[in-house]
Amino acid sequence: MNTNKDNSDDIATGLVLVPTIIFIALKISKTIYWSWIWVFSPVWIPLAFFGFFVMVGLIFEYITRRK
Repeated sequence: MNTNKDNSDDIATGLVLVPTIIFIALKISKTIYWSWIWVFSPVWIPLAFFGFFVMVGLIFEYITRRK
């Protein structure tokens, strides 16, 4: 049985995996001449946003507990 959470996880994985695979194929076939860092950007950009929001949350938590 597939729940809504499982379905949303599949969609999120697809939003990262599909462009990454396409970019890798285009890079290997020399259709695009991007740096590898941009080829893997669908993976690291969401991770960077997540890390940023975690850091903001931790800083906010530290500031509110200090008062």
